[in-house]
Amino acid sequence: MYCTECGTKFIAPDERCPNCAGPARVNERPVEFTMYEYKSVVVPKNLDSLYADCHGAFGWQATNVVNSLVSLDKVTLSFKRNRSIKNNIELNKLQAQLDAALLNLKTIQAEMDGVGFVPALTVGILSALVLGGGMSLCLKADQMVLGVIVGLIGLAGCAFPYFINKRLREKTADRFRIAKDEQYDLIGHICQQAQTHIQ
Repeated sequence: MYCTECGTKFIAPDERCPNCAGPARVNERPVEFTMYEYKSVVVPKNLDSLYADCHGAFGWQATNVVNSLVSLDKVTLSFKRNRSIKNNIELNKLQAQLDAALLNLKTIQAEMDGVGFVPALTVGILSALVLGGGMSLCLKADQMVLGVIVGLIGLAGCAFPYFINKRLREKTADRFRIAKDEQYDLIGHICQQAQTHIQ
């Protein structure tokens, strides 16, 4: 039971309020209703914790995490936030900056994952064609030796894509690492600014 004047909890209903000395009228504290706003974002699985932490800095509470129906390597994060949160306009501006920084981070990661893919794929396809040509030559008795040689060249070429991809990744690793670190620093700065607005 609670005092209807100041909300102080009573032990017995026949006492005066120990806080404001108000009349001994008591009542159950009314249930306070909070109106929330909601949002969902689809993110890569390897960045789900980062997204959850960043949104937490803006007052968002994670409510659910489910595997995305769009891609197996993505998840859908659901959030809610009190609509009456203070400094909402400033937070929305910072949220736009955060979304842009997170998008840049995803773009950098995608470029990093794709480095060497096209050259490696091209070499692999050409090597497979050479291998197929060698096998075709082997069907002719008078060109079997040439077919074996061509086939071996194509077979050896099929191993090159792995080394091409690995070499290009190593060559660009530092550039991508620096770019990612810059985005992480920017994201951290934005989240710190958001924290000052909701404290």
